Amino acid sequence: MLAANLGMLLVALSWGTMIPSMTHLLMGWDPFFLAAARYCVPIPAMLVLLRVLEGRTPWLAGLAPWRWWLLGTVGIGMFAPLYTLGIQHSNPITAAILSSTSPAITAIVGWLFYRLPIPKRMIPGIALTIVGCVYATYDPDLPGTPFDLRGGEIFIIAATTCWSWYSITAQRWLLGCTQIRITAMTTTTGSFTLVGAYLL
Repeated sequence: MLAANLGMLLVALSWGTMIPSMTHLLMGWDPFFLAAARYCVPIPAMLVLLRVLEGRTPWLAGLAPWRWWLLGTVGIGMFAPLYTLGIQHSNPITAAILSSTSPAITAIVGWLFYRLPIPKRMIPGIALTIVGCVYATYDPDLPGTPFDLRGGEIFIIAATTCWSWYSITAQRWLLGCTQIRITAMTTTTGSFTLVGAYLL
């Protein structure tokens, strides 16, 4: 349990560097190239690791190919460009605040798509998250609207919705598959959407 929690702490700290790093990179990089590069570059290493750890199990584990392709398209292929565009067109602090609403969005997506019950204790949390986002983006000194909204916020919310659907659905559709197989294969299938979006 200690190792698992330390691992999650490392993930959280790594994830926390993403928005400032991407904000800096987006000063000179194309957002669609950056989105594609983030996910496509590690694919060969992930596939090698998958083969080493799980042997010659079929890549799609005998499950319907359309499931892998749809999960990859929505969870990787749509999430990454939307999220990158959202960061490019948002205040970095606002982007970080919106990213922290992921648990609330996941709860709502789970209820909408799978009628997963939203724990009653979470409802006040969702309400406080919304109030917190409004308060954190409010600046009465701004000319015109008092909220520091730049248009990219809707992309971040859309991206988080895609990721939430992917996260919940993958565990249902790909039951029995290891997390490394789910990650490697949905990233691989999603990479075609990422490269297509960049080329377009």
